[in-house]
Amino acid sequence: MQKTMKKAGKGLSIEFNLDESKFKESIVDIPAEADYKTYNSIIGSQSIDIVEFNEQYDIVVDDEGLLVSRNPIIRVHTPYGTVDLAGKLLFLRRVDTDEGISSSGMNPGEVLELLFKLDSNIELIGVCNL
Repeated sequence: MQKTMKKAGKGLSIEFNLDESKFKESIVDIPAEADYKTYNSIIGSQSIDIVEFNEQYDIVVDDEGLLVSRNPIIRVHTPYGTVDLAGKLLFLRRVDTDEGISSSGMNPGEVLELLFKLDSNIELIGVCNL
């Protein structure tokens, strides 16, 4: 992977709307200086976990999502197997920086490419019931 700098761009937010029984996708602005506080604000969490979707993209998710009542549980099929994640998901571009692997905003073409990759690779499997 070629070394690059983090840059401003777009993130793809995916959540399941329980009232409408459907997935809702939205494109959010990601500043170049985005950090865990930025991601917490976008997904509405106190702490995050970052899961590798594939070699190009990461998923930011609420680290305590399974502890939130009525949080949808979403199964994501990746090249490495399946992962079950709870709550809102934020997809970002995976970049190799001088400091190591990081996440960055995407350009519109990358967002579109990611949407095609996600088609039939995410599904609702349940709801947290605490």
